Amino acid sequence: MKKHVFPLSVTLLTLVAWLIALPHLPATMPIHWGANGEADGFATKINAMILTVGIMALIYFIIAFIPRIDPRKENYKYFSKTYNILLNAVLLLFFFINMSTILQGLGYNVPMSYIVP
Repeated sequence: MKKHVFPLSVTLLTLVAWLIALPHLPATMPIHWGANGEADGFATKINAMILTVGIMALIYFIIAFIPRIDPRKENYKYFSKTYNILLNAVLLLFFFINMSTILQGLGYNVPMSYIVP
């Protein structure tokens, strides 16, 4: 159970950040950027929140529960520490993407051309 605290906390913190920023965000905001850092995908602020937090929750669910249904589940005990590090790293990456999206929507100049690649 201890291994689930950090990923759930990061996902919950992301949701809280969205809920706090939601009233201050524009109706339409960028959610995807090209390699040059220019926004090329947009969504309403509610859809952006649901999509990005939903992706985090889905990634957590898939990565956390795959070992239970994998036919070779006995092998996970050999690399469980690395597996959990990868899960946390992926969720942190999505946390920073979410924070960049929120800051961009709030009008801050986030250098997406450095973040996206």
